[in-house]
Amino acid sequence: MNRAKELRKRLGDRYSFKRWVSGQELFRLQRRSPEDFTDMVLAELIVGCVKMEAVAFKDGDKVEVGYDIFVKDSPDAREWICYDISNRSVRLKESEMLAELDRVVLANGLSYTECCFERLDGVVVTDEKKPFERPP
Repeated sequence: MNRAKELRKRLGDRYSFKRWVSGQELFRLQRRSPEDFTDMVLAELIVGCVKMEAVAFKDGDKVEVGYDIFVKDSPDAREWICYDISNRSVRLKESEMLAELDRVVLANGLSYTECCFERLDGVVVTDEKKPFERPP
């Protein structure tokens, strides 16, 4: 059984892969980068508590690609926390993205099934407006 099938079987709906751009489309985009280009996610791999996005971004006159790595601070959290950014050779195939994600997880002591970070509660922004107070 290959690695993707193994993890898909073990994690169920906590494993997913989506690709929005083919390798050929990426090659064309990099060869002729549009002036009005904005950052875009090319592919996304979610494996439990870790997510990898292959992203394209403008760097000067060229479109570059890289990986953004995200983690969760609890398995049921909706929000992803940016963990790392990698400009290693980006591939848009599921098996190659998974191999790179396995490398990152192993090198950094991360886990697909357990969150490795203490939950930090930040400031909650509300729509309530406080009345203006004049300084003393």
